[in-house]
Amino acid sequence: MKTRVNRQSALLAAGLMISAVSTNAEAVKSQSNTISGTITYAGNEAIPKGQVKIFLKDSQTQSKSQVTVSQTQLISTGKAKTLAYTFAMPSKTKVSQVQLIEVRLERADGRLLARGSEKVREERTPTDVMLYKVVY
Repeated sequence: MKTRVNRQSALLAAGLMISAVSTNAEAVKSQSNTISGTITYAGNEAIPKGQVKIFLKDSQTQSKSQVTVSQTQLISTGKAKTLAYTFAMPSKTKVSQVQLIEVRLERADGRLLARGSEKVREERTPTDVMLYKVVY
């Protein structure tokens, strides 16, 4: 018994193939625009309890205060020695423009406990940031 291919089944198959290709292309595109790495605390201690704010900064600006391109947040429970992060770069920015990741650890009341920054490395290379205690 031969299988008959009619116009409807051919168009359905073509549509599914186009959808699969575009989904795969979108996944590859989104992977190249991510920055990932780990956050550790100086002295190999547990990261204190608080809110971890991660800023993606454009360091090509001429002013001292760098322009924040994007940001994300994590919560530290005070028990982990490292925190992993994945940061999606905005679609309008180029990898060469964004050069700095700044991490700030703040208490619930907003007081800064620790900070650290690191230059963004090449694509698909983890950017690890060390937090250092802030002295007032």
